[in-house]
Amino acid sequence: AGIAGTQTVTIIVRSMALGERSIANVWQLLLFELVLSLAQGLAVGGILGVAVHVWKNDWALTLLVTGSLVLNLILAAMAGVMVPMFMRVLRIDPAMASAVIVTTATDICGIVMYLGLASIFLTLLVS
Repeated sequence: AGIAGTQTVTIIVRSMALGERSIANVWQLLLFELVLSLAQGLAVGGILGVAVHVWKNDWALTLLVTGSLVLNLILAAMAGVMVPMFMRVLRIDPAMASAVIVTTATDICGIVMYLGLASIFLTLLVS
């Protein structure tokens, strides 16, 4: 999902440089990216979910992998919008470090989400 966040950062930074986007329309951008990342997550997650289910025949694992992928893509898109905007508010050039920050954040949060969902699933399955 880091690459999805980087793609979002690239589009946002470019549109900010061209004057097409600003803090004023951040909610519109967030909603657009939310819908787009949800659609992408469901499409890619669905394909991955089918592969996992065919491979392991385990619905819990299928839901875990699909759910964590969808959530991570949503997080990446939201961070891809918010980080450049926040850097602009701080008067830091968003092109300088936005992609690195977003990629690092989505990698860390992706692992935490996967393990968090896994522990929730384990708790539900064991009890």
